[in-house]
Amino acid sequence: MFLSNKQDQYPHLAIYLRQAKERRRFSLSSPPVAAFVFLGLAFVIGVIAMARGAMSGLLGVLAPLALVGGWLYARKHEVKTHADLLHERADEVAKKMSDCLERRRLHRDLDEASLALIEECARQWHRTQLALGSPHWDRDDLPPHLQNVRDQCVRAADQGMDEVMLLFGPLLPAEVESRGFLDYAEEIAEGVFTSRKAVRPLPAAFEPARQVAEKLKLLASEVEKRTQTVSDSPNLRENLAAGRSVDLAIGELRQLDEAESELRQNLGG
Repeated sequence: MFLSNKQDQYPHLAIYLRQAKERRRFSLSSPPVAAFVFLGLAFVIGVIAMARGAMSGLLGVLAPLALVGGWLYARKHEVKTHADLLHERADEVAKKMSDCLERRRLHRDLDEASLALIEECARQWHRTQLALGSPHWDRDDLPPHLQNVRDQCVRAADQGMDEVMLLFGPLLPAEVESRGFLDYAEEIAEGVFTSRKAVRPLPAAFEPARQVAEKLKLLASEVEKRTQTVSDSPNLRENLAAGRSVDLAIGELRQLDEAESELRQNLGG
């Protein structure tokens, strides 16, 4: 396929990379910005207060400084688990892979079999996300033990994709640059003269990633099975019958109309 590697060729991978990119941007930017904005406002307010009363103004400046300084120190020295560190590294790889995908060069950096495998991993990850986002798992009265199961499944799916990202990360370029004219020309030539297209050997990352794909598939199937079993229960079908809440609301409105009609008749009589 000429000049391939559009995002719609790898829809589930694109979804995963977009989510990982947003997660990384939020974790890196939001808290510090909010802290320094608060610090600046507190300092200005303290200076104004100091002009009116020395002691109150001094406290107005020092108290916010101490609070924000303590928060920043605690965040800097926050103890991160091994899983947290791997998650951060995987998000960095995901950002680089997203850049490669946007510049239509990912299929030049990775072989077709590896890309198909990564897309399959992302598809199974997405199956789990969709199932766990259903009303059964997202309701407010979900028992604590099921909340733990849901959270554990979410973490397991994310960690599976983290492993896949880390496996293929070393195969990506150190710096993601735009493709040159010669690379596009070579790809077109490979499409016209298929004999010129070299068969790329499978990387060492392929087999362990294939094993992760199998586990992600099993996880998604188990989550969907559990969700479907609960959805098929008679009690749930009764509570979630099609249009049941609408029917109840219509019935209430009709009863209200009848009551008002009877009241008007009584007043008129």
